[in-house]
Amino acid sequence: MVIELRGYFHRHKRFSVLNFIRRMGPSSVPQVTAATGLDRKVVTSVLRQLDREGLVRQKELGASTGGRRPRLFELDPQFGIAVGVDIGLTHTRAVAVNIKGELIGGQTTETVTGERLIEGAIETIEMLLTKLRITRMLGIGVAMAGLLDPERTLVIFSPKFGNLKNLPLGKIIGERFGVPVYLEDNARAMALGEKEFGVGRETDNFLCVNLATGIGLGIVINGQLYRGASNCAGELGHIVVEPAGPRCVCGNYGCLEVMASGLAIARQAQDALQQGVASSMREMVKGRLENITAKTVCQAAKAGDKLAFTIIEKAADYLAVGLAAVINLFNPEVIILAGGLSLAGDVIWEPINRRLKVHALEMPLSKVRIVFSELGEILGALGATTLVLNRIFEPTGLVLPKGEKGEIV
Repeated sequence: MVIELRGYFHRHKRFSVLNFIRRMGPSSVPQVTAATGLDRKVVTSVLRQLDREGLVRQKELGASTGGRRPRLFELDPQFGIAVGVDIGLTHTRAVAVNIKGELIGGQTTETVTGERLIEGAIETIEMLLTKLRITRMLGIGVAMAGLLDPERTLVIFSPKFGNLKNLPLGKIIGERFGVPVYLEDNARAMALGEKEFGVGRETDNFLCVNLATGIGLGIVINGQLYRGASNCAGELGHIVVEPAGPRCVCGNYGCLEVMASGLAIARQAQDALQQGVASSMREMVKGRLENITAKTVCQAAKAGDKLAFTIIEKAADYLAVGLAAVINLFNPEVIILAGGLSLAGDVIWEPINRRLKVHALEMPLSKVRIVFSELGEILGALGATTLVLNRIFEPTGLVLPKGEKGEIV
């Protein structure tokens, strides 16, 4: 028991020092000592150990405050990379970051659904690693839509990718690359990405809404990602907004996702054109209606197309109902709009904003700040890298295969 407690306290001290440097950047021993409350000798000892392991390195000397210039310690970007993969319905995006969280490369491929889904993700990762010529990978985080079991890195059910069931995604990818693999819902991964790299750094309470081919919600409360009792928190796309609407992949009718997602917007435009409704969108896709996407509809609406405008207005009304529900429920400080549909900007936001004033309660609406993500299409993949990075900076640490830098424990 005494040995176990010593190990716990040692890991806690290590965690405190490492995370201070992670958040504050190059720091001296006195700075770390003052911030953590640890004894100077303890801080010095921990930093030496982290230096030996390759997690931190000594930087140039800091500015003098009257005595000798202090040595500064920073995270060593050469320690290894974390890879994040966002498997979307149309594209799979992989990115790599070093332990300082600096983006060092990315790769995008078209998503292959069904049995070849994992094979396609593996190929995307391999292309990224080949391009970067980096062999030391700390782990892989994967983000995708579906009913997931993050603890077992298991895809329980994902109808969007060919009705996948009980797919051991983590096991397969882990065996291929020989590193830990972590799995998370794509909307929650986006929230993690915003928390680490984006607007979420400014607040401990925010919601991240994924407006894309599907619709999802990432919830951060008191700085922590909320997953729910069975990892199902944030299924905003499956709030019923039109009981008499089309059937959703979940089996229900009139879900927000089937009424106002990117796929829904594209489908409504295709159906209208097939029925002979006049629209510039027909010329935009040269008569190939299957090529109409939500982006096509937004561009046409912006140019004044009547059909496109009507479709966007209706979708915005449904989206406002969904957003009003989360505003009334959570009373958040910030809502971050992300995903491909959010990239349409004012053409989708202006009608949503008008209807929010009708559907949301005045008090919580007056306090919330609604912004667009600045991280673009790689947000989900960036968020997936944090699944790896956060393990490095937890008290338990991340156990890697023994190598020239030793083992992190």
